[in-house]
Amino acid sequence: MTEPENTPRNPGFIRQEIINNRMTFRQNFTEEYDFLMDLDEREDNEFLQSLYRQFMQKGTLSVSQRASILKAKSYQEAAKQREVLKTKHVNDEPVGAYVGELKKRYNMTLKLMGVRRTNRGFYVMNFVNREGSQLMCFNQDSYLVAKGDISPKSKIQEIGDCFTCRATVNRFSVQDFDPTNKFKQTVINRITVDKWLGNKNDE
Repeated sequence: MTEPENTPRNPGFIRQEIINNRMTFRQNFTEEYDFLMDLDEREDNEFLQSLYRQFMQKGTLSVSQRASILKAKSYQEAAKQREVLKTKHVNDEPVGAYVGELKKRYNMTLKLMGVRRTNRGFYVMNFVNREGSQLMCFNQDSYLVAKGDISPKSKIQEIGDCFTCRATVNRFSVQDFDPTNKFKQTVINRITVDKWLGNKNDE
């Protein structure tokens, strides 16, 4: 006994349902559809490739998956714009000044300006000193912990936290994520926090 053509278990019915879903998706989410269908945009992106395969199999995507597509599109457009700006501003001199000499250890007074987690699982912490020079370090955690007692605060983790420490100058770099605002940046490591001085988030 053969399965009737219009029953959900019939392969022909399922294929037609997927095609209908794709057409509906394309009409309702044109921006997401066009970006997902662009091979150049997803060629080296495993996440987008997985969404593409799922879309071809089911004909639709969830709200969170559609949001991820738009986020990926926005990121790629920003990356392309940065490349254009890098070419335009390739000869711009970075502003600011480096701190200290390579491989030497110094007493420092720093203010925490930002913390972000990388795709590799570690954190980038950005600081500024009293002279306005930019510094940064790589850290396993999103905070710094004092080896001694810096009561009433033992962790440096809030934006604006000011503290004294000893740190080693590891290398010098130029931060050019924003090609129109390149600045010199001192990369430090082996940070030993001495004393928390308070929080000056509004300065």
